[in-house]
Amino acid sequence: MRNTLNEQVEDTAQKWEDCMRGIQEAYEDTVSVALDDWQTKMAGLAGSADMLQLSFDMATDIDDNYLDDYDKIYELSKLSADINNSIDDTDNIQSKEDLVALMEKVNELNESDADISQYTVDVLRARYELLKAEDALKEA
Repeated sequence: MRNTLNEQVEDTAQKWEDCMRGIQEAYEDTVSVALDDWQTKMAGLAGSADMLQLSFDMATDIDDNYLDDYDKIYELSKLSADINNSIDDTDNIQSKEDLVALMEKVNELNESDADISQYTVDVLRARYELLKAEDALKEA
């Protein structure tokens, strides 16, 4: 009788364990489906939360490539001052005209609301250095 009772207790405990395991699996499945639905709704057109994060990171990287307004103003003002000094220092009319054209381009960028990158500033500075070198060759 004791063995039968022990077997029934063990059988009942096993059934409870199986029942609890089934409830846990059903709960995990429900939470997983709800989480997937939430991620899909939150991600929108991106398709998943990972794609949404990737899109956000890419947008942040692109934004980081552009200069802040104060950096833009500083860099372009510094370049404008250098160009003005070169205009004043040269006697060659063609060089002055080239430098004035570059100055107009710099001023146009400085006055616009367009975002510019450090690369754009570097290209303008290289153009200025090239014009300055050409002027030095003409005067030599």
